[in-house]
Amino acid sequence: MKKYFFLMVMIIFCATKSTTAQSINNESRYIVTLETTCGDIKLILLNSTDKHRDNFVKNIKDKIYNGVKFHRIIRDFMIQTGDHNTKYDSYLPAKYGSSSNGTNIYPEFADNAIHTVGAVAMGRESDSINPERLSSGSQFYIITGGNKLTASMLGKQEEKTKNIYSNSQRSNYLSNGGAPHLDYEYVVFGGIVEGMPVVKLISESSTDKAGLPREFITIKKAKCKKISLKALKKKYNYNEN
Repeated sequence: MKKYFFLMVMIIFCATKSTTAQSINNESRYIVTLETTCGDIKLILLNSTDKHRDNFVKNIKDKIYNGVKFHRIIRDFMIQTGDHNTKYDSYLPAKYGSSSNGTNIYPEFADNAIHTVGAVAMGRESDSINPERLSSGSQFYIITGGNKLTASMLGKQEEKTKNIYSNSQRSNYLSNGGAPHLDYEYVVFGGIVEGMPVVKLISESSTDKAGLPREFITIKKAKCKKISLKALKKKYNYNEN
């Protein structure tokens, strides 16, 4: 079975664009609540990655994420979920991570969407079998960070991607950590605005060597609603830059 995963090259860290895209404008965002068995996690979906946003909203409305497990956890790096088959008792844990719902998505890389702590991104198959780097239709991960980054590391990443981090992005990476080696390799389409303690708790779960949890944490229900950018900034001091 093919596994949806992202390459750990360094240990530092579909719906079409139709009614959904037309129903939200630049002054509003979708806020998603993941009700897990450990507590709630709230995340914002970026308008700059609209195909991934619309696909995620469709999955929520189709109840794809209700009952799925966090099937891969790597401490000080990320937690991953979204394999819709993990909700079924007949699906063996050895296969967790091998299935994706819906249609894979062509990559959308946005300058305001990088792998800082709390970033939400889509998983995908490796370059060797997925040279177009299509995102999974349903599997996603949340960056938990933990490893110290240096200015030199960020400089080398900028040389590699030819993309320069803003002062705020650089400060965020150096202060909080993250996974800059995944930038412009995997699509970040959102970020956590509430519930990082829950994310951290999940990230501390006991796992086997492959990152398979010994006790599974489940998304009981996923739901989304629109929120104005003004309200988002007021409530969460939200800034996309």
